[in-house]
Amino acid sequence: MARPVYETPETLEMERRVARILSERWRCSLKKMPLKYELDYLIERNGRGVAFAEIKCRNYSRAELSKFGGPMISLAKFMKAKQLVRETELPAYIVIKSSDQLMFLSSHLIDKPVIRWSGRTDRDDNLDQEPYVMLPDEAFSTLCDCSSKTNLSVACECQRSPLDV
Repeated sequence: MARPVYETPETLEMERRVARILSERWRCSLKKMPLKYELDYLIERNGRGVAFAEIKCRNYSRAELSKFGGPMISLAKFMKAKQLVRETELPAYIVIKSSDQLMFLSSHLIDKPVIRWSGRTDRDDNLDQEPYVMLPDEAFSTLCDCSSKTNLSVACECQRSPLDV
């Protein structure tokens, strides 16, 4: 039996908004990858893949995420990001949209991940809990202030692209 998919039209739309901001600010295009790749996007410039991105939209502020030990990502996605970096020599970015900020880090910055068991307990789905990598808040770069949920792109005053380094 197939696992349920918990993405909603609203969460997918927020992910698309974040992808549009990245595309505009980083002067690139983001191509949604099939599920088999596990990460969300291939980032392209001039028709060539230059990076990968996993986008997570959270309903907590950055300060609240920090109190939890930092944003987290499933160990499976983290390992896939590391594998893609190793096999393609392209960077992989983990992008977190909190309720008040848009931030990112490169997966290569996490050498010795802190792993904890976590997940949702409110859906009566025991497979919704798994090992997670706790991402240290200090490893993230703030892309922009995004306290306005309704007009995300207008609210952003973004820094220069990590792809320009």
